This record gives sequence, structure tokens and C-alpha cells, in this order.
Amino acid sequence: MSKRSLQRVVWAVCVGLVLWSAQWLPAAEAHAELLSAYPAPGARLDATPAEIRLTFSERIGPGSSIQLFGPQFRAVAAVRSGPDPATPELLRGFPPVLAPDIYTVEWNAVSLDGHAVSGSYNFEVTA
Repeated sequence: MSKRSLQRVVWAVCVGLVLWSAQWLPAAEAHAELLSAYPAPGARLDATPAEIRLTFSERIGPGSSIQLFGPQFRAVAAVRSGPDPATPELLRGFPPVLAPDIYTVEWNAVSLDGHAVSGSYNFEVTA
């Protein structure tokens, strides 16, 4: 076998090994994006929502949370929140009874790749 032929064989083997090993590389994942929210941004509700539901474009993980703020951006106490185990794209929060006012939902979602995204929006309780 000539030197040139040997180089081609070695090159082909190297390329084959790289392509073969690429199957175990982690796939590039998009980061979670908020797809829908209840109550919707700008919603006017007659009563406290039973829950706040945020749906994302992919599974979210531990560390994802919802905080709720009321007048003068004061935190609303006793809001429990976290990813829904049955629907891993869903982040749920359970507020206490809210007085009529404008409230700010502030959320933080952690993608399974560890990348965090966040956002906020307002809704109003009218009665």
C-alpha cells in the first residue's frame, strides 16, 4: 500500500470515528419560551384566580417559580408554585384570596439544559 493510500484510509477512519461518536453528543436544545398564561397578560378578573398557569415550549425543571406582587410591588405572601409533575411544560402557582387591585406575575423558568428565562406581566382583580 502506498503512503498516499494509507493516508486516505487513516483519514477515512478518522472521519468515520468522528461521525460515529457524534451520536452521543448532547443535542442543542432551545430554551423554554412562554407560550400561554392564565390569567392572560392584561386580564381583568371578577375574582381571585384559583391558580396561575404558565405553559412553556419545553419541559422546565426545578428552580422554576412564580412570584406575585401587589400594590407598591409588595410580594404577596403564601403563593405556592412549581412545575407540574404531570405536565412538565406547565408552571403553576396558587395565590391566596386577592383584594381588588392590579397584580404582577413574575416568573422564572429553568430549562432542562440549565438555562433560565424570566418575565413578568400584570392582571387585575376587579371585585
